Amino acid sequence: MIIYPRNWQQALEILSEAEKWFACKIISKEQFDSIRATYVGKSFSPNIFVRIVLFIFTYVLLSGFIGLVITLTGTSSKYAYLFLFFGILFYVLLEILVKVKRLYRAGIDDALLLAAFGLIIFAVESFLPNARPEIVSYLIALPLLLWCTIRFADLIMALGLNLCIFQITILLLKNEFAIQQNMIPFAVMTVSLVIYLVSKTCVRLKATEPWRRCWIFFQTSGLATFYLGGNTFIAKEIFKLSSLMTLFYLLTAVIPFLYILLGILRKNAILFRVGLLALAFSIFTFKYYFSVDYTEFLLTGTGIILILLAKLGTHYLKTPKYGFTIENLFKGDFDNAFNLDDMLIGKSLGTTPFPK
Repeated sequence: MIIYPRNWQQALEILSEAEKWFACKIISKEQFDSIRATYVGKSFSPNIFVRIVLFIFTYVLLSGFIGLVITLTGTSSKYAYLFLFFGILFYVLLEILVKVKRLYRAGIDDALLLAAFGLIIFAVESFLPNARPEIVSYLIALPLLLWCTIRFADLIMALGLNLCIFQITILLLKNEFAIQQNMIPFAVMTVSLVIYLVSKTCVRLKATEPWRRCWIFFQTSGLATFYLGGNTFIAKEIFKLSSLMTLFYLLTAVIPFLYILLGILRKNAILFRVGLLALAFSIFTFKYYFSVDYTEFLLTGTGIILILLAKLGTHYLKTPKYGFTIENLFKGDFDNAFNLDDMLIGKSLGTTPFPK
């Protein structure tokens, strides 16, 4: 169902690992050159800087082309039809370019996907009456976002899908089920927990391996939205709640430390990193509602303490402790670099390299 052949993804993964191993002298230059000769050229996937440039260039080109056509047609009543036509055209062009030119996260395909989705959504919205329930727009976008995420494993589409799911959940609870406003944050936390558990399970499955980046993103977003659902600032400023504040203050204080603790115990980097970010937002939240005098001294002192903790932690973890280390385990010289190119090639679909 995903448009990209699995061997494209595997080739990039193998090349990435080979570059790390060669930099750390685990494999020889001859082995690295052999791996590159085998796996380079499966798809066009430039580095992030070229990808950004190609994305901007393609988006400007598409925008200019649409603007030129609109200027020539001149009738505003035709805009919706033109946008729908261009949206479908760009999507078909995207499918063709990926298959013929082997584009794989090259910037061009990203721009075409985003443009096609935006134009189709805008066109469909234009055909609908103005007096419509808000949820209708999200219900229209949901299947398109789901398809684009499945078809292209795109993180922007995955982000849109995630936001769309939460917005639909909130609107359904408020308008259809008439749930009390103070229960909405807990509904958000429940949905977030489900997303996290499902994505954590799926990321381990062989069948869902092509979407691994998306599952990792859903894990991260699930943890983040679970915390935000219980955050006092979000409860007050976004959900406009005034009750159960003691509980929200407690959740704001406890959840970050829970994430950090579980991340350490389970050696889970996602939990640990989200926990650190959540802790920073919790500090902001408490500072926002509980003003403290001498803010400059407080911030300076906190910064000094954090720098000292980072320095001590770096020094402490130079020697591995309980499965944690600050060192890159790939670093170091391996005088007798063993033959790893066969093992790398074995990561492909078969036991032999796939064809160029």
